[in-house]
Amino acid sequence: MFVKMRNVETRLRRLERILEFSRELTSTVSLEPLLHKIVKAAAELTGSEMAAILLLDGHTGELRFVASSNLLDKLFDIPVPFDESIAGAALSSGKPLIVPDARADPRHYKVVDQLIGFETRSLLAVPLQFQDRRIGVLEAENKRDGDEFDQQDVETLTALAAQATVAIENARLVEALQKSHDESEHRVEERTDELLKANAALKKEVAERVRAEEALQRRNRELAALNAITQALSTSLELQDILDQALARAVNALGFVGGLIALTDERTGELALFSHAGLPQPLIEHLQTQGLSDDLCGSAYIKDLHENTQANEYGLLEMGLQSCASAPIACHDRTLGIFCLFDTAPHSFSETDHTLLTAIGQQIGVAVENARLFRDVVRERQASYTLLNTAKALSTTLDFDKLLERILDELQHVAPYDTASISMLRDERGWTIAVRGLEHALARRFVLEDRPLVQRIVRAGEPVIVPDVRQEPDLALDEASAQARARLGAPLIAKGEIIGVLIMNSRHPYTYDKEAAHRAFAFAHQVALAIENSRLYGQVQAKLREANLLHSVTTALSFTLDLDLMLPYVARSLCEILNGTSVEIYGLSEQGDQPLRSATVALIAGYATPGSTEAEKKRRLAQGQTCTLADLPAMAEALAQRRPAQVQEDDPKADPHVQASLKARDARAMLLLPMVAGDRVLGFAQVWESKSHRRFTTGEIATGQTLVHQAAITIDNARLVEALRQRTIELQARNEELDAFAHTVAHDLKTPLTSLIGFGNLLEQRLTEMSEEELRDNLQMMIQSGHKMNTIIGELFLLTSVRKMEKVEMAPLDMAYIVAETRARLGDVLKRHQVEIIMPEDWPVALGRGPWVEEVWVNYISNAVKYGGRPDEQVPPRIELGFDELVKKVRFWVRDNGPGLTPEEQAQMFTPFTRLNQARAKGHGLGLSIVQRIVEKMDGQVGVESAPGQGSVFFFTLPIAPI
Repeated sequence: MFVKMRNVETRLRRLERILEFSRELTSTVSLEPLLHKIVKAAAELTGSEMAAILLLDGHTGELRFVASSNLLDKLFDIPVPFDESIAGAALSSGKPLIVPDARADPRHYKVVDQLIGFETRSLLAVPLQFQDRRIGVLEAENKRDGDEFDQQDVETLTALAAQATVAIENARLVEALQKSHDESEHRVEERTDELLKANAALKKEVAERVRAEEALQRRNRELAALNAITQALSTSLELQDILDQALARAVNALGFVGGLIALTDERTGELALFSHAGLPQPLIEHLQTQGLSDDLCGSAYIKDLHENTQANEYGLLEMGLQSCASAPIACHDRTLGIFCLFDTAPHSFSETDHTLLTAIGQQIGVAVENARLFRDVVRERQASYTLLNTAKALSTTLDFDKLLERILDELQHVAPYDTASISMLRDERGWTIAVRGLEHALARRFVLEDRPLVQRIVRAGEPVIVPDVRQEPDLALDEASAQARARLGAPLIAKGEIIGVLIMNSRHPYTYDKEAAHRAFAFAHQVALAIENSRLYGQVQAKLREANLLHSVTTALSFTLDLDLMLPYVARSLCEILNGTSVEIYGLSEQGDQPLRSATVALIAGYATPGSTEAEKKRRLAQGQTCTLADLPAMAEALAQRRPAQVQEDDPKADPHVQASLKARDARAMLLLPMVAGDRVLGFAQVWESKSHRRFTTGEIATGQTLVHQAAITIDNARLVEALRQRTIELQARNEELDAFAHTVAHDLKTPLTSLIGFGNLLEQRLTEMSEEELRDNLQMMIQSGHKMNTIIGELFLLTSVRKMEKVEMAPLDMAYIVAETRARLGDVLKRHQVEIIMPEDWPVALGRGPWVEEVWVNYISNAVKYGGRPDEQVPPRIELGFDELVKKVRFWVRDNGPGLTPEEQAQMFTPFTRLNQARAKGHGLGLSIVQRIVEKMDGQVGVESAPGQGSVFFFTLPIAPI
């Protein structure tokens, strides 16, 4: 019950407000205030954020906003489609329309929200209808309390709409009545004015009839003067003769003592004195140096110069001149100049005098225009002859450099210049190909935005004139002569595209006009055609040269597999075909199962033209140096894709390492060509360009890739042949080694075996006859022979295992432990020979294979025992062990106190299966050969240092272990 009561109270209040607004609306007859009151009332009564009125446009059929409670400045007169809006739907149906969620309603015309920055969430639209005629829609948008519009809002807004419709129609009717009243008053006023004018015209006609006789007489005089001047103007087509004759006839015919004619300069727009007669010489000199001002020639006539002090600034009164008359020289509504007449007495001027002077000015104007046209025809003919001769001159050569020189020579005849340049354009960039007269060379490469004049020429597609660069400082020369004042630029157009620009500069302002621009434009077309022909000729010649070089290279590659001869030839040919300044060819090591980045890179050939820079000759890798492809990430990425790649010095997307290489070599461009055979990358070629900023064309890249592919096949074949040769050599060496094995084993085993058999036979024959001591000695000798045979067989097994193992697993070595094991193995020998051993307490950590290193120590120390000391003097062997730390290596050594070795003996030390000092020690000859094989397998070296009488030092090196 309470809610119903409250709703009733709300409706009563709304009805009261509607009644109040109705009174206000009936008291307002002006449409605009009336509309504002309606939307204000609608917003208040519905509690909405905004209310608006849209009226139907009878001409377009669209709805337009005419009033709003807010945002009117943005909404006013915005068109809303009738068939695509909620307002149109409401007006079409003739019924109120509630839209709870306008954003989801497809009829909502969202363009309005986007234009005014307003979000319509809910909407109530009520049609405005007067009788059967629809006039518009009243809208309320977005309840302030967030609720939706309800039936009470509909009833309220419908009631207000009904009142508003009547009020709007009344206001329109009042405005129509007011407009009709105003139009009636205006027609009355116009009729009154017409009657007054007719009366005045009648009076004027009477007065004119009175003056007609006088005018007829003056007209005869005017016609005589005009006839005399017309005759003078028709006697010649030379401008100066025309002006002199016309001025003389005008002065005589009109009774003045003198006069002058000044024409507007076609380039500067300033008045310049062209002709004068009967005037004092000081005045002429003053006018020629200071120019003419409006004070002298701006007025139609000056009756008495005493009354015009400004016009007397030239001292006319002092020179005896007291009056002046002037008129414009015009033709076809264009003012070409002015002519002035002077008299020594005050002179009265009538309207007729002014008309006569104007007619004379027009006659002179026509004559001036005809003379100028004649001059232009003569110039056009001369320009045609010049362009014809230019076309002939340009067609006499296809050499690009000679063509550019000839273009600049002929340009001087077409449009004289002090400095000039020719630039080519492509992709918002340009490069200057020829200059003349510049004190400092222009930057060869530029971007379009850095050259405002070039940019303007490209946009216009036609010549651009800069009369005076001081008036347009943004088009001044930044890098050319600072004295240039006028500029003219013309586009070079070929096949409908702008391929370049031709720019002329003059030290004098206003040097170039439309006529010069026209000639330059025609000349530029011929230049573009000549350049394109020269380019085409150059391309044909280059293609022919490329084909010949490719044929020569392919033929050469098919006749040799010597990479030392073939690769430099390929590098040079690649440099010539692609017109680079240097070429480098790098080879990659075999990767096997390893990734491409792990491959080793080595320079295998290179070529630099005589014109290459010193920086360019400093290659990344010297001959023999290597690096991994991981050190060249950009190269690795390009090679992984098996595709060519190029980079320019100003490429923002280029890899920083590549940009650094370009800068270090003073290069402007680089082309990478991968050498691929099958699916294997054998290397790559780099073509460097340091002379010009260029981009290698698709044709150039294809040609280079063809040549590199041929080289890759040849390299692959050469590698296969070399591998086959190495395999053959290896097999031969192994066969020879097997023969040596057989010989050495047979020889070295024969001695202990013969001794063993001999002692065995001796024991068999004299066993019963021998004493116990003799028997023991013979058995001891047999045991020693057996040990020798066992040692030889063990060394043979060790050598066989070393030969079979392709990859050695290296590990950090505990050298103190290995040396201790060696001494333990040789304990009996050392004790028997009373050997003294000196060695360090600490050993460095090296990389190697422990059991093999132990065999090296055993061999070296055994030899030191055998050959050390001086048995004749009863001096036992003295052995010293030690090491030296080198760069990335450790050098281990054994020094003895033996008799030393001669240079000849040292040279035979590590020759396979040789023995030393046969008389001194009965060695088996395999030891040093095995040592050398073992150490080289562990990435080390062996050697000996000795001199007769000073003992010997046998050493071996191993890689040092990383810390």
